[in-house]
Amino acid sequence: MREYLLVFVVAAAVTYATTPLIRRLAIRIGAITPVRDRDVHDTPIPRLGGLAMLVGFLAAVAIAAQLPKLHCIVGSRAEDLGDVTGIGACGGPGGGVEIRGIVLGAIIVALVGAIDDVRELDWLTKLSGQILAAGAMAYSGVQLLSLPILG
Repeated sequence: MREYLLVFVVAAAVTYATTPLIRRLAIRIGAITPVRDRDVHDTPIPRLGGLAMLVGFLAAVAIAAQLPKLHCIVGSRAEDLGDVTGIGACGGPGGGVEIRGIVLGAIIVALVGAIDDVRELDWLTKLSGQILAAGAMAYSGVQLLSLPILG
């Protein structure tokens, strides 16, 4: 339980610390939402917040890979990568192949979102980025085994 709490705190702290830097970058490059008549806010709102969230997520994954109890989920060791049986040292499919797909998918979604924040992308380009991210995750073996909604 402590390991999960540590990973959560790292993600939150890094995201919180990175947000002002990303905010300044957004203002400098003009990635802001201007005030319109129908808006509640009265000052322009900087965009690119997804980049701060991505940095926090990547930091959390990096920390989780170093923790012994989470290593089999997130990490990748040389002996796992060279294992031809697919069992790995963790007693199951190890090596963190799925997490690499999730990280790649997150990077793709964040980059498409950042480009959309700077230059308005059309819906087809954004959808293509999401499909590419989902494809990268599926290719790496990420599966949704259960969706316990409504029983």
